Amino acid sequence: MNKTGDVTQDANFPPQYYPPYIYRGADDEISLLDLGKVLYRRGRVFLATLLACLILASVYILLKPSLYEFRSVIEVGVYSDSDGGVESIESFSSVLSRVNSSSIPAAIQRVSQEMQVPVSSLPGVTASITENSRMLVLTSSITNDAEHQTQASAVHQAVIDSLIASHLELIDTRLQELDILKRSLDLDLNEMKSRSLLETKLADLNVAKSRVLTDLERLSNNELRQIEVQRLQRNLSSAQRELQSMLEQETNLRERIGRQSEKEQLLLKQLTRAEADLDALRSSRQNVIDVGLTGSTQLSQSLLMIDSQINTALNSVRSLENSLYLGLPDENAEYRRSLVNLVSDIGIQESLVDEAQKALREFEISRDLSIQQVQAEADRLETEINLLEQSHESGLQRYQFQIASVDNKVHQISNSRAVIEPSVGQKAHSQSPGLILFLGGLLGLMLGTVTAFFAEFIARLRQSMHDEQSAIN
Repeated sequence: MNKTGDVTQDANFPPQYYPPYIYRGADDEISLLDLGKVLYRRGRVFLATLLACLILASVYILLKPSLYEFRSVIEVGVYSDSDGGVESIESFSSVLSRVNSSSIPAAIQRVSQEMQVPVSSLPGVTASITENSRMLVLTSSITNDAEHQTQASAVHQAVIDSLIASHLELIDTRLQELDILKRSLDLDLNEMKSRSLLETKLADLNVAKSRVLTDLERLSNNELRQIEVQRLQRNLSSAQRELQSMLEQETNLRERIGRQSEKEQLLLKQLTRAEADLDALRSSRQNVIDVGLTGSTQLSQSLLMIDSQINTALNSVRSLENSLYLGLPDENAEYRRSLVNLVSDIGIQESLVDEAQKALREFEISRDLSIQQVQAEADRLETEINLLEQSHESGLQRYQFQIASVDNKVHQISNSRAVIEPSVGQKAHSQSPGLILFLGGLLGLMLGTVTAFFAEFIARLRQSMHDEQSAIN
């Protein structure tokens, strides 16, 4: 073994020699010229990749089927509104929502069952509303195939039939409503023509006019005026007496409530004395027990007598406590409730007194005002009698106009209809062959560049590994 410095080398394992690494400095930078050389050397790989991408793009263009737009247009029906204008049978948003959510799926399912084909193979349908018009457009994308056209036509026709049938139900409902309205107007017109209602109203107005004239005569009678004044004065006196009686009751009740505190103090004193007597009796009993009088009979009699007095005192204490803590609060609460009710009654009675005074003061004013009002009412009834004849004629004309308007609305109702039957339209918009070839060529350029550099990398890697193996050997 040889030892040189800190390195020990085994003779059985000779050292491996590697080619020295040569630092080239600025030559390690990659330039466009080097990239061009790589592409030139690997031109076959680059061109093969580019040609493969172009061939795939051409195959895609040849195999891709041409799509066409299958289109049908439906005009939503209308009817007259209450203002005399025209509005759609169903709102456009409702039509579009119902067609997309129920009509199209149901139509596809029905056509699938009728033609015995799976739902997935049938063309889809897209519904849209043309802006500023009443046109519902149904579109489908299909291939230039008679079978596909037949399927698309069946689906579109099923959607159209479903929409027209639903709108026909709405039209029938509208026609029934207009028919009911027209019959009602006819009945009213015939009733007005019979003049029976007019005669009844005229009779009612004449009766009311006679009643008003009677009231006017009664208000102008001075004897009746004196009787009414006396009656109002009696009502006022009675209300004042009742109010005075209530005020006296309030004063007595407030005095009772004021004496409750004195009663409470008296009960407290009695309770204190009763508790003191009870304590004294208990002390006496204890003294008797402690002294121990001669003779058990005498001791028992004393204790029985003292116990009887203690029970009496205890019952007295309990009775006073019940009166103080239960009876007295209940009594106070009852007094206060009575006072609240009495104050409320006093307020009501005071309002009655005020009303009686006000009625007495306003009687003369109201009498003159009533006379003026009754006279005005008599004049109004006379005017109403004159206007009733005029309004009867105008009513006849109005009903005739309304009946004509209903007939006009019936004639203006129109159901939805297919303006353009289901048919193949223009070719669907898609990417042009030139664009597809351009994208394929662009993809080929990128993949060819990457493939060329990858092939160069593999070649250099193999060369490096070969050089290292040669150096080792």
